[in-house]
Parts: sequence; C-alpha cells; structure tokens
Amino acid sequence: MNPFPRGAGWRPGDHISASSAVSWGDHCSAAWWFDRVLHLPTFDRSFFLIGSELHKVQELQFTRKRDKIEPASMAEIAAMIRTDLEVRFAVPWVKFATGETPEICIEDAICMAELWHQEVFPKVEPQAIELPIGPDDGLRLPGTGTPVKAIIDTIDQYAGIRDLKTAKAKWPDGAAEMKLATQIYSWAFRILFQSPPAYVAYDLLVRKKRTKKRLTPDCEYFEIKVTPDPRLEFGALRRFEAIVQQMKDGQYYPNHSRDCDECSFSTFCSQHFAEQPFAPWVAQAATAQVTEGPKLIRIGGRNGNGTDGTNGESGAREPAGAVERQGGGPDGDGAAR
Repeated sequence: MNPFPRGAGWRPGDHISASSAVSWGDHCSAAWWFDRVLHLPTFDRSFFLIGSELHKVQELQFTRKRDKIEPASMAEIAAMIRTDLEVRFAVPWVKFATGETPEICIEDAICMAELWHQEVFPKVEPQAIELPIGPDDGLRLPGTGTPVKAIIDTIDQYAGIRDLKTAKAKWPDGAAEMKLATQIYSWAFRILFQSPPAYVAYDLLVRKKRTKKRLTPDCEYFEIKVTPDPRLEFGALRRFEAIVQQMKDGQYYPNHSRDCDECSFSTFCSQHFAEQPFAPWVAQAATAQVTEGPKLIRIGGRNGNGTDGTNGESGAREPAGAVERQGGGPDGDGAAR
C-alpha cells in the first residue's frame, strides 16, 4: 500500500505563485506534488545548478548596470562561478549527466557566462530586476479571484520582459508562445502597468555537449521574442484556474517526457501510479448504480478537471479542460519562477 494517499489533505494557502502554476502546467504536476506537497527527497541536476548560477550572474551585473556601478570583470565572474559551483557540486545528491564531471560543468558555465556578456549585457538597460507583483497590485485570477504572486525577471528599456533560460537545444518554432510562463508574466505586467509589455524575450543559452573531437566548452545564444496576444493570455488564465482547482483536488498526473529519466521521482512515480492510480474514482465506480449494463464512470475527463479515468496514460497525454500537455517544456530546466 502506498504510504502517500493522493491529495494528502493539502490545500493552497492565501495565494498561489506563478512559478507553481508554470511548474505544474509547463512541466509535470506529479513532480510538483511529490516535491512541494509530499516533500520527497530530491537530488540536484547539474544542469539546474548551472542555470541557477547564470541567473545569479545576470542579477549581479544588471543590478550594477542599473545602479551605475562598474560591472564585475569576466575574471571576477569566472572566479565566482568556480567557487560557487565547487561548493554546490561537493554534496552527494548532485546528479551529473553521462560523461560529465564537476570541472566540465564549471568550464561550460563560464563559457555560457562569457557568451551572455557578449550578446545580452551590452544591449539591455535594466529598468527593473526581480520585480515582485502580487494581490495588492490587483494580481488575481479573473474567473475565481485567486490571489497570485509573480516575480518578473527583468524589464528592459523598451518595456519588454526578459527572461534568461538555459537549454540543451534550441527551442522549436512556436514553443515560446505556447509556454504558460509567457502568458502569465505578460498578464502580470499588464495588471501592474495597465498595458501589455512590448514583448516577452527569452535569452536562450544553449550548452553544447562535448564530443570526442571537441573537448573544450562551447555554447550558442538565441533571442526569442514573443508579442503579447490577448487570445493566448485568456487561454493561459483559464488553464491557470484549472490548475488551481486540480491542486485543491489533488488531481496530479505524470507528464511523460524525455526528462523523466533524470527526474528525482522517476522510481517513486512509476510505483505510485502503478499501485494506486485512481483509487478515489475506482471506489466511486464500484459503488455506482448500473442501469444499462457496465458503464464507465467519468470523473472529470475532457469535460472536467481530471483525466478520463480509462488509464494513467490517457490522463497524461490529454489532461482535461484548459490544462494542456506541454511535454516537460522545451528548455527542460524547470528554472522558471
């Protein structure tokens, strides 16, 4: 018997963060549940730690630029990255990719920081950094009034939102427009400033894998700009409302993707959903009155907030209502806030 019943009596508190909705909708609701509700043990993926370190570099340099302070030199940045990552990689619960070592990760992180300084830092004049927006600013879901808190990464001199992302490959065309994060942060900007952002720009740093012919670090930069679209924002907010309801009801599900093998919860997830996939709904079906032969009792399905009850796979592939399958996100870094 699984010691962690579905739902575990959890309910949202006085607000929901935009990062929670993004983790649930753009990545995997089961992983979110295992981490933030059941508090299962996790390991740190080296790629996440690199992304976190690069965000730290960006915040430091943009803050100095905004405050008219001389930015740190590349030598100082490289020394900071090395010191930070050596400490973070020293713990036993960090998971490295095949063929990876701490030194390779550190060299790659420095290479990506150098490229960011070449491509992004000179052209951005930050007007706001790590800007919090919350219910006091009017940030509440329009359908339900649920209070929301969000933090916008950077607002540039053209009133555009900028967000630093790291990835293993360039995102497919159109992926940025369909990200829940794109629309939620655009909505938060509009609520605060009473007008939409000029754009949502992702500064994408792609880390290249080492090969036998290339043993040195290498990376690429892509700027991906999305123009706000009221139709997509409306759909995203309806998805957000559905996500909140799913959280309240404990209707989480695995979102199978290429990242599953690297997930902290992959073993537990397989066991969890194999042993007791939909116990509450099975119990309802067993006690339902049958009038015209056997009948499948649908709880939610494509017309509600749950899966269609046929099996775990259909629920993962076609979540109902406004919550659409996103495949774990094109970046796979889970770093959105």
